[in-house]
Amino acid sequence: MEITVAEGSGIELLLFLFRVNNHEKMAHNDGESYEQLSELVFNARLSISRKSLEWLGKFFSWEGFLGLRIVPYLFMDGSPSPSDLVAIIRKTSPERLLSMFLCDDFESPGEPTDVFVKSLEEDERRALGYVSSISNLPSSDRYEALEMLQHQAETAGSFIELLEYARSKLDSFQGFEEIIHSSANLVNENLNSLGSSFIPFLLGIETKSLSVEKIRLYISASLGGSVITIDVPERNAIISLAGVDRISRRSLLFETGSGASLAGAMAERKSLDLLHLLLQSRQSVSSILELCDLHPHEAIDILAALSRQGLVIPEIQDKNLVFRTEEGIVDDALEEIRSQIIGKAGE
Repeated sequence: MEITVAEGSGIELLLFLFRVNNHEKMAHNDGESYEQLSELVFNARLSISRKSLEWLGKFFSWEGFLGLRIVPYLFMDGSPSPSDLVAIIRKTSPERLLSMFLCDDFESPGEPTDVFVKSLEEDERRALGYVSSISNLPSSDRYEALEMLQHQAETAGSFIELLEYARSKLDSFQGFEEIIHSSANLVNENLNSLGSSFIPFLLGIETKSLSVEKIRLYISASLGGSVITIDVPERNAIISLAGVDRISRRSLLFETGSGASLAGAMAERKSLDLLHLLLQSRQSVSSILELCDLHPHEAIDILAALSRQGLVIPEIQDKNLVFRTEEGIVDDALEEIRSQIIGKAGE
């Protein structure tokens, strides 16, 4: 399986627009990025025109996210820069753009499909039938899709305006390229240590998804603690878009910590229960979920926090990611906490 970790591409324009439209639904997943993202979204909403705001809701709704459907076409094999992405969309005909927004099949858009989509602009009955036939289009987005088909040039122009708007706003996102680069390095370090088994842990996908031939992972500052996974069955591939907070929170690499950070990792009763379980035997994420009353995301976040403090050791066993700990590891951690408490008390 080929795993590619990509960064610094025009995909951030699309994800920023998705963030601006859906910030409140995503904020609960965020970590350190929350305040910066909230400020950026607030400023973006203040300066966007009412018409563009309407189009933003049509292209980047929470259910349909039509604007993200161009990702497999433009980011499966390459990573166009923000300026290149805008240039590509400018050269794309309105009917081809609508084809990418609406086609069920990734491989479908081409001249015959474009001709068909173009013909729907003047035939409302056929357009309605076409929209109704799109299996992966939520019912809440069907009306917007019908409007787009009836106003194809306006749709394409509005999408370009939004991309240009996003590009201007991202210029004020201080250091976002450095943040993405640092997160990409962190992912690569985890992959070097744990191999492809780290991917389902990071993304929260089932291990069977590793049967695909290709996983292309894009790092995003705009997604914060969220992740979006796009299946591309026509290419036996997955495109995953992961926020920088998700990556930092699910990294399994040991970090040099303090007594306070060790205590913090063990502060919750659920963390202690998980340590107790791992003292008995090695466990995979799936076996932990069977034995503990934990939500999958909660279990993964606890395991990652314990691993970063060295309280839990991640390993590969029979090509599966498993976790273990030892009494000596726990004893050393408690001694470190004790020594720091006594040391502070003596100052």
